[in-house]
Amino acid sequence: MGTTAQLILVGALPSQLHQAQKFVEQCERLWSRFDPDSELSQLNNDAGKPVVVSESTYSLIRQALLAWKATKGVFDPTLGAALQAAGYNISFDTIPDFSEAPEPQPAPTPTAIEMNDSLKSVQLPLGTVIDLGGIAKGYCVDILAAKLQQDGVKGCLLNLGGDIIVQGTPKENPAWRVTLNCPGADEKIVVNLQAGAVCTSSVVKRSWHSQNGLETHIRDPLTGSSVESDVLTVSVICERATQGEVLAKTALLMGKTEGASFLIDQGTAGVMVDDKGQVERIGDLSQYEIAR
Repeated sequence: MGTTAQLILVGALPSQLHQAQKFVEQCERLWSRFDPDSELSQLNNDAGKPVVVSESTYSLIRQALLAWKATKGVFDPTLGAALQAAGYNISFDTIPDFSEAPEPQPAPTPTAIEMNDSLKSVQLPLGTVIDLGGIAKGYCVDILAAKLQQDGVKGCLLNLGGDIIVQGTPKENPAWRVTLNCPGADEKIVVNLQAGAVCTSSVVKRSWHSQNGLETHIRDPLTGSSVESDVLTVSVICERATQGEVLAKTALLMGKTEGASFLIDQGTAGVMVDDKGQVERIGDLSQYEIAR
């Protein structure tokens, strides 16, 4: 998935930490767009015909399509071709500046993706490239956290590229402390969390220049071009990281006013930083925030 991982386990054996690392690496081999041998890459390469995939990949794609439907198309997993065209077809750290990029095109509608529940097969329309980078991070840490709890690990903090899930108790505090990303702001927001997820979507970190101008990894589903939003970063607190990834990205794409209303309607607490560095607290953040 082309990102970094941080795994903190409390009351775990060294072998359990090793197994957790191996699980993240396995998810990378399944769902990375940047690995030509990944299951996702093979599915994208075989667009136009049904492809039998693993149960976990099938479930993840199903989750992504349900998110597309729930957000009325704002969250769209079929923007892989637009990202590739903009130069994001390799790991972010290796994207050359001012690379050649064709004019962006809107993504095919996900309704054309055919899924067979009995065979666990997926058929993409020709020209469709699925990108699961964001939601796959949340899905990965959600599954891993459940596995660790089942294996008797007393507590954990799992951070995969800004999608964080915590459970149990840390060593020195009664709850986990997570600092929310507020780029350009004069304040730092730290929250206490005993269980649940903190997920962040941002246009600040992953940006580069192509011949079309400044590009970001978050694309407008209607045009395929970089999102033009008055929001730099959205962080949300919720039960699962899979859900949080969808909510944060959707709110960022919607923009400041509509995005904040969307999160409030979802009953989600969070933080939004606009393009002027102004911080807006959303929902009942006070139940988590540590007093400044």
